[in-house]
Amino acid sequence: MPGFAEAPRPIDHSLHVDAQMPVRPIETPIPSFGSGEIFSRQSDVPTGGNTREPFRLDLTGQPEVAERIASLPTTTEQFAKLGLTPESAKEAREKQQLAGKVFLVIGTGPESMGEAAAVELAARGGYVIGVTRSESGAGFMTKANGIAEDGYKRTSWISADITKLHTGTKKMEDPDKGRIDDPQHVDNFLAGVINAGQIMRVSAEMTDIKDTPARLDGVIIACGTRKDMFMSMASDEDVKTVMEGNFHAPLRIIQAAYRSMRRPEQRQGIVGRVVALSSKAHEAAPSQGGYGPSKAALNNAVRSLIMEQQRRSPDSKLTVNAVSPGLVATGFVNDLTDEMRTAVLVDTDADRELTAEEMGVLMAHMVTEDLPAEINGMPNDILGRGEVVDFGHPKTA
Repeated sequence: MPGFAEAPRPIDHSLHVDAQMPVRPIETPIPSFGSGEIFSRQSDVPTGGNTREPFRLDLTGQPEVAERIASLPTTTEQFAKLGLTPESAKEAREKQQLAGKVFLVIGTGPESMGEAAAVELAARGGYVIGVTRSESGAGFMTKANGIAEDGYKRTSWISADITKLHTGTKKMEDPDKGRIDDPQHVDNFLAGVINAGQIMRVSAEMTDIKDTPARLDGVIIACGTRKDMFMSMASDEDVKTVMEGNFHAPLRIIQAAYRSMRRPEQRQGIVGRVVALSSKAHEAAPSQGGYGPSKAALNNAVRSLIMEQQRRSPDSKLTVNAVSPGLVATGFVNDLTDEMRTAVLVDTDADRELTAEEMGVLMAHMVTEDLPAEINGMPNDILGRGEVVDFGHPKTA
């Protein structure tokens, strides 16, 4: 991120998980599909996190900075350009816009952008499968249950580390069963996600599994890894770690989801949407020697994928986008000092941090059919300017 004034130190807040948070038992496990354990519901898992008020610039005595920022689009105007307004979000919830649709959200840690996106999708009537490494990432299910009486029926959670998935051989040798599906292959992992969504629909809608085709309507990849480092001193190991978490692992998910949504049985009646969380740091940022380049690579891959689609399948309605926020008030950047936040905001022409709810609602919107058709293969920079946008996001305990 731009403007860090201090010498960097290694930091890794992968997936916003708080490893020290006590975890209580989760109820009613169902069979595991793909990678990790899947739970059909939970009653008492951590829902706390690193919630705080967004930091705002003090522009007293800085008229030139204030004037420059005031001349740029506010956050409300940036959202409107993407077809999102507080009124449209409220209407989508009231109409249960996403009823019957299935979504995967990777990175649903406490008070994170991914958690906010998962809750918003559930509030709009969708079936949501969340993914994190730790059980603290299942807390979004409690929040979804607070929105609607049957919220727990439409949410599920998988424990998985997407950096461990691969694209090699789909089969593996089992000493007892011979060759079996490798749960760490990204296609097999995604198949498990789709099966979990099908089971949720059968349970909630009281239908026969034969009459409930498997489907995946949208994927949100809202996780990442941050290690602060000067480019001139960045080690191969640190750069590889950040590139794996922010580029290679998300790209594997994007590719698998894209292939799945393009299959005839998936394509029928489905307008597939994929959104990957990037960062404004993709434009280059001091002391972010690995982070900025990894986000630039992600944005480039998204753009390349859609350019290929436009040439080979110009009638396809599939969309793949990145969303590149500036500073967001989550635990991912809780270690920054006010001086660091000020430098980042000034460098990016923003006057405040964004909130997790703002970004969560945006990402949820971007996997719906309300997204303007021309928004495809874009980095979609979003910066905090003006008042915080109140989307009436569901407030739950």
